[in-house]
Amino acid sequence: MSQTESMHKTAQGAADPVGPPDVARWWRHRRRHSYLSLAGLFLLPALAVILDPQRLEALRPLLETLAWIFGVIVLTYIGSATVEDVAKIRSPK
Repeated sequence: MSQTESMHKTAQGAADPVGPPDVARWWRHRRRHSYLSLAGLFLLPALAVILDPQRLEALRPLLETLAWIFGVIVLTYIGSATVEDVAKIRSPK
């Protein structure tokens, strides 16, 4: 029985998961999200070089916040991939 077959409808019509969620189904979307965030991290310094120094000082808090957000997304992706790899290694075959 596949993961989608293991989902059944409750009386209210909401999906009630019977087993763990299918992580592989969303893997591609997480990878794209991480790559776009990584590209954003590299584009932020380019944006800072293009901007006028007076504008750069006014946008500094925004650029720092975006750098943290993009960095956290990339680190979350790497952390999730590491946890899944360790789980595969430790799982009985």
